[in-house]
Amino acid sequence: MIDRRSFAQGTLLSALLTGAASAADQPSDVALAFHFTAGSIWAPMLVERKGPYRFLLHTGQTFFVIGDSVAKSLGLRRRQVPGLQVATHRGSVDLEIYVAHEVLLSDVYHMKEVEMMGRTYAIEDVYAGTFPFIPGMPTSFDFENNRMIFHTGEMNVPAGATVFPLLHAQAPIISSVPVVHAELDGEPLKLIVNTGCASGLVLGPSAVRRLKLWDSHERYIKSVSYDPKDGLCESRTVRARSFKLGAWEFQNPVVTLADPSNSLPRDLVYNDGSIGLDVLYRFAFGFDAKKSRAWFKPVGDIYGQPFMYNRSGFDMTCDAANQWVVSALMPDGPADKAGLRLGDKLIWESDPQRVQQEYALSGAAGAPVEVIVERGGKPQNIRFVLEELI
Repeated sequence: MIDRRSFAQGTLLSALLTGAASAADQPSDVALAFHFTAGSIWAPMLVERKGPYRFLLHTGQTFFVIGDSVAKSLGLRRRQVPGLQVATHRGSVDLEIYVAHEVLLSDVYHMKEVEMMGRTYAIEDVYAGTFPFIPGMPTSFDFENNRMIFHTGEMNVPAGATVFPLLHAQAPIISSVPVVHAELDGEPLKLIVNTGCASGLVLGPSAVRRLKLWDSHERYIKSVSYDPKDGLCESRTVRARSFKLGAWEFQNPVVTLADPSNSLPRDLVYNDGSIGLDVLYRFAFGFDAKKSRAWFKPVGDIYGQPFMYNRSGFDMTCDAANQWVVSALMPDGPADKAGLRLGDKLIWESDPQRVQQEYALSGAAGAPVEVIVERGGKPQNIRFVLEELI
């Protein structure tokens, strides 16, 4: 959560208005081709005419983000913004703001004087930053043709789509990300439509606590991640009975639960979680903030495909020493039975290889996987077969 006081002089938000004006000057809709790789959608971006860099397309935020090391390598100017902070369950932390004189996204979207929040990414060699949702710009996503469309005029709702109200997460923070009503096991939720999230459904700490979900599932997959600003964070992956989005219903969806003990202060929470790409890529969908409506239409046979989740029985995180290690291990899971151990250091030739392998761990049951770990100073190959675990 970003402290609203930091935006008194229009920081960050000015970049969005610049981008929106550029699109509005176009004589017709602006179609932005994107790539769908390992559970993420991204487009190439030139920053200060250098690159291209991969930027994630992220409807779950309304500000640009760039990796600190990328920003420094480009020599981007820092903007001093006293009191600019982000709230976490451990308290508020200061943020860095970088300014790029010129940005070109996928050869069609030109922006100037773009302000970006600096962040330390564990995968900056893969994704350099994120391109945000633009408030007030009617936007649709077409996963059959891998393109996002900025509608400069009327955005028509296609035949067969379900239309329902579009909500917004509003003050006291500057945020206009798209939020919709949904139901999980009959409980009403307000969820961000979040293309920056690879998972299908993620519930935040407050919702998990309110619905008493943390200890309600006998079988779950534990994950432990480390963030330099937020410390260690635990989550659990479970299966629910049903998920309803408008007229569309999914049976036995996979849901990631955030640790309820890590909840933000109540007055900073305006949504219950996210609908991520593992659900979203099954639809064509669009948002029109001016008319406060969203629409979703299923895409062929993709709609009924199995949900993605980590079927390996182990999880990994980048620790304080910037080393990827095994951080969670499911007893009698595939990785545990194959001999993987907590604290094993994982070895890859490159960050892109790591991302591809991490995504492969959520493959179909029966798929073989091999990881290489360092133990006792020596590399070891660990082979196992993915299983249905929840």
